[in-house]
Amino acid sequence: MKRNLMIKALGLTRHFGAIAALFFLITPVATPAESVEYTYDSMNRVTKAAYSSGESISYTYDAMGNRLTMSLAGAAGTAVPGDLNGDCRVTLADAALALQTAAGMKPSVFRADYTSSGADPDGTPPMSLADIVWILQAVAEE
Repeated sequence: MKRNLMIKALGLTRHFGAIAALFFLITPVATPAESVEYTYDSMNRVTKAAYSSGESISYTYDAMGNRLTMSLAGAAGTAVPGDLNGDCRVTLADAALALQTAAGMKPSVFRADYTSSGADPDGTPPMSLADIVWILQAVAEE
């Protein structure tokens, strides 16, 4: 039993090692710069962060200064390719969702309009290794 678990663990490590090697091969050496413009309220709290890519994050606060809401908007209100969880950013969380979906799992935070919104990197379901690599490359470029 213990030996079988070790063999399975080594096989899993080999697969993740191959994905990591592929990730580092496609990672660009130089990444483009992105600028952020911050807007503050009268209490010097960030109320908006506007990115040069057109994406923005807005915040609201209660009277005690606790953050109430955080709303995200993509460039011109469109979906961000590779954004699987609908937060208008392509992050490692999206890569994890892609891996779960490709493995046949059904994550609960997966956006319902993934394919129709334009968030699917290649526009063809189901999730593929190419989509996962695309998302990982997009994360590396940030």
